[in-house]
Amino acid sequence: GRGSMLHKSAAFRGDGADTPTRSVKPLQVLVMSLQSRELSEMESILSSTPAFPACEVSTLQLKRNQLRGFRLEHPEPFEMVVIVHRNEGRVLLTDRNGFYNDVLMQAWRKTGGHVLVVLTKAPTPSALFDEKLVQGLAGGGGQPTTGMLSKIGRVLTWDSAPSPQQNDALGELLDSAGRSGDPLEKHVDVLDLVPVEWLQGDAPALLYRCELL
Repeated sequence: GRGSMLHKSAAFRGDGADTPTRSVKPLQVLVMSLQSRELSEMESILSSTPAFPACEVSTLQLKRNQLRGFRLEHPEPFEMVVIVHRNEGRVLLTDRNGFYNDVLMQAWRKTGGHVLVVLTKAPTPSALFDEKLVQGLAGGGGQPTTGMLSKIGRVLTWDSAPSPQQNDALGELLDSAGRSGDPLEKHVDVLDLVPVEWLQGDAPALLYRCELL
């Protein structure tokens, strides 16, 4: 977004035996949020995820007046985009009134679907996300796209830190982004739930969807 400061940090981890090796450049991850505290906490969490020997995390604090019609314009492409939002008041993430709908659309197009939405100050569930909270947003909350993202494992909710299971899921998402995997490959049943406009532009998932039709 124009007029915002983009902060980048490199997180280098030791070469443990269980750490997958990666011969190409470090994985480029962009974290965006309206709240600065959520940015710094998510950056710290990503930096401690043993998914790669090296990971470069950039952070961008969003401003509400930039969200509608948001354009993700940066010379260096990101392989994964994480949106972090604090669960307080009325939570508006996606669809018509969602704060991040245009942001997520741009991120989906640019990364080929390698996006993640994290809700903090929310119940840390035994699974990946608090089902009651997410179903409330997707159903009565008028945000079906949030429901779609949860079905493909791209919504996490926790209070202040991820559970061990969520940490594992985060590592798998980073690994998928590093391999340029297709986020929809194992989720054919949700293809029709992905907003059509998200599948335009740079998203390779558009080609996959056309082959299935």
